[in-house]
Amino acid sequence: MTAANSSAELTARADHKRKKSQRTKKRLCKGLLFCTVAALLLFATHLIMQPGHRPFDSWPAYNSLPENSVDVLVVGNSHAFATFAPMQLWYENSTTSWVLGSGSTTVEQRLLMLEIGLETQSPDVVLFELWIPEAEESLRPEVHTALYSQLPLSMHKIRGLLRDVPAESFWRYVIPLVQNHSRWDELTSEDFQISLQESRNVTGGARPLVTDIDNRDDIQFPPTAKLPKSDPYIKQQVEVLTRVRELSAATDTQLIFLFTPVADNEIMGRIEYTKQAIAQTQELSDVPVVDMNDIVVSQLGLSSDHFYDEGHLYLWGMWAATSWLYDEVISLYVDESREYSPEVVQWWDEQAAHWNEMQAEWLLPEDE
Repeated sequence: MTAANSSAELTARADHKRKKSQRTKKRLCKGLLFCTVAALLLFATHLIMQPGHRPFDSWPAYNSLPENSVDVLVVGNSHAFATFAPMQLWYENSTTSWVLGSGSTTVEQRLLMLEIGLETQSPDVVLFELWIPEAEESLRPEVHTALYSQLPLSMHKIRGLLRDVPAESFWRYVIPLVQNHSRWDELTSEDFQISLQESRNVTGGARPLVTDIDNRDDIQFPPTAKLPKSDPYIKQQVEVLTRVRELSAATDTQLIFLFTPVADNEIMGRIEYTKQAIAQTQELSDVPVVDMNDIVVSQLGLSSDHFYDEGHLYLWGMWAATSWLYDEVISLYVDESREYSPEVVQWWDEQAAHWNEMQAEWLLPEDE
C-alpha cells in the first residue's frame, strides 16, 4: 500500500467518523425534540381531559362515588337541581341521593344520563324530571356543550354526540368528547373513592339559588295553565319515555315522572300538555306521575317569594320541596332500614354538615 493510499484511507475513516458523529448528534437532537413535543402534547392533553371548574359537581363527583351507594337518583335539567337537595335528604332522613342534570336537555339526553348513571349505581328510585322546553331551546349548541363536557367517556356519550351534533359542527365537540373521563387519580388508583378528591365539599348535584334579584313583577303565582295549541315536539319527546321506562324495568328501579314547581302560565301549560301526552301513551300507564304544582300552596306552602324566577326555586323553596318529596313520595319506595358502611356514613355526614353551614345564613331568617 502506498503512502498516498494510506493517507486517503485515513482521511476517509476520519470523514466517516465525523459524519457518523454528526448523524448521532442529529438523532439525539431529533430524539430530544420529539420527547419535548410529546411531553408538551401530553401536558396539553392532560389539561383538556382534566375537568375544569364547574358551577356544580353533578358528574365529576358522581363518577367517583362508591358503587351502589346511591338510593335515590334524580335526573333532569335546571329545574331538577334547583328543586332537590341530596345533602339535605341525608341530614334529615339518612338516605343517599344525587342529581344528574344539565340545563335545557331533551328527554333523550336525560335518558343518556340515566344510562350512564345506572352503570355504577343501583338506586331504589329514579325521579325523572320532565320539563320539556321548546325545540329551539333544547337544540342550542351551548346546551350540548354543557351536557357532553360533563359526561364521562363511554359509548353512550359517543352515540349521543353523533346523534345530536351536525357533522359540520362536530369539531367543536372534540374537547367535550374527551373531557372529564380520565383523571390521573382514576388511572393510578383502583380503589379511587370520592373522599380522595382535591375538593371534598360537594352538593350532590344541587344548585342552591340564593341571589337577591328584583324579579317579583315577572312571577305569576300560582300559575294557570295556558295550553299550547299543538306541539309535536312534546309528543315526540314523550315517545322517548317508553325507553326510559324499559331501562328502569330492566334494572329493577322504581321510575317516577316528576314535574317541579313553576310560576309561569306558559310553563304550566306545557306541563299540562305533557301530562296529557303521557296519559295517552299506553306503555306509560303504570308509571307514577308526581306534579308538585298540584300542591304548591296547600302542602308546600310556597309563594312567589320562594321562586328565583318563573321556573326555578330559591334555596328555601328547594328546602320545602326536598322534605315533601321524601315524606310523600320517596319514603314509599326506599328501604329505610338499609345500613351504610362507616366510610359512606362519615363522608355523607361531612358533606351534609358543609351544606348546612353553607346555607345557614339563608335558611335562618326563614326559620325565625
